[in-house]
Amino acid sequence: MAIPQKNLVVSGDVKPMIPEKISQIRSVIAQEKARTDGDRDFNYWMLEKAVQVHHLVALPRGQEFDALSKFVVAYIDALPDCLEHFHRVAEQANLSPYTDLFLNLATDFVLAPPAELELEVGFGHLMDEAFMAHRLLEELNDRCLHYLGGPGLPVDNSFANVIVHGLIGDEFANDLDLAVHFAIESQAAQERAVTANLHAKPLQAVADAAKDWPTLGEELMVGIRFQF
Repeated sequence: MAIPQKNLVVSGDVKPMIPEKISQIRSVIAQEKARTDGDRDFNYWMLEKAVQVHHLVALPRGQEFDALSKFVVAYIDALPDCLEHFHRVAEQANLSPYTDLFLNLATDFVLAPPAELELEVGFGHLMDEAFMAHRLLEELNDRCLHYLGGPGLPVDNSFANVIVHGLIGDEFANDLDLAVHFAIESQAAQERAVTANLHAKPLQAVADAAKDWPTLGEELMVGIRFQF
């Protein structure tokens, strides 16, 4: 199912501040968690994912269901923390005029998702929206490395994004990925205008943190099964 690109362009002159939007995302996640707690539909959904898990996803033997459930929860829970951390680091580095362009897009993937994703309900289905936001953060992190002197994210989400790509399914995940890239490209003119007057400063604390950069999900023993 293709995601119409036009649905990803955020319009309107007055937008909530990013910290406010991050707080709203925390509320959305908490509400869906409370609604899903003990929900049979969610358990069936997770069981189906565990059975049909992508061949590249490595799970601890005999604990596939529990490990995958905890990974999906951790992946979604990490999103507001990643957004908040990136926003704070960008402000300290005088980079927020640039990063805010993209952090607004990332938050809107959850708060104002494309029409197809609005039809889905439940905590598990937040995985699609979280995937789009995490993928945008991954791209933004790559773009900001030379400005910050290190990662703007508190964790490396790249492997986790690959895993979730497999859980969503290649065809639909590719559609979501394409939509993320379109959303980024939609900011090209503003991006050029902002970078022309950008005076960012690298942060030593960011550079130091890069030496021991944790991977999202590694503590749950969920990872990539490399094939050579």
